[in-house]
Amino acid sequence: MNRLLSMLRFRLRQLDARGRESITLGFVWWSWLAVMLKFVAGGLTLPVVGAVPPMGGEEFALCVGALLAAWLGREWQARGPGGEQ
Repeated sequence: MNRLLSMLRFRLRQLDARGRESITLGFVWWSWLAVMLKFVAGGLTLPVVGAVPPMGGEEFALCVGALLAAWLGREWQARGPGGEQ
């Protein structure tokens, strides 16, 4: 159980470009993976889940835009006022 928690903690704490831990990037990574899987599996009939509703391009673009907004907002706040790091 401890090993599972340490693996999950590792996945949630990604390193950003400056080498610092970032929980936000971990959530963006998992969310990006979920959106990609939903887009790819849209319209398929899976044995356990059943029919997966299709995901259109507009829905995909809105999801990706929201994920990028969270990521870029974090980077923008990290820079501070005036663009300094």
